[in-house]
Amino acid sequence: MNDFPVVLYNYVSPPWEMSLYKGIPIHMMDYYLPIIRSMHNCKLRVKYRGPRKHRNCSAVNRAATCLKADAVSFAVYKAR
Repeated sequence: MNDFPVVLYNYVSPPWEMSLYKGIPIHMMDYYLPIIRSMHNCKLRVKYRGPRKHRNCSAVNRAATCLKADAVSFAVYKAR
């Protein structure tokens, strides 16, 4: 992993979690996502994270969904 960007180490998820990376600021998505995709030889899924209180959803639904427009960060998972 000599070409692994040092900054991505800050966002690597612990091994016991399902995500590969988490907490990446949404404004860095266009920069980091192509790098992450090039490093992994599998399909990846992006989940957006951020406040959703203004959407008038239940707490369970808020935790499961976030629009890109509302996101402040994102997480990357292996696609199933």
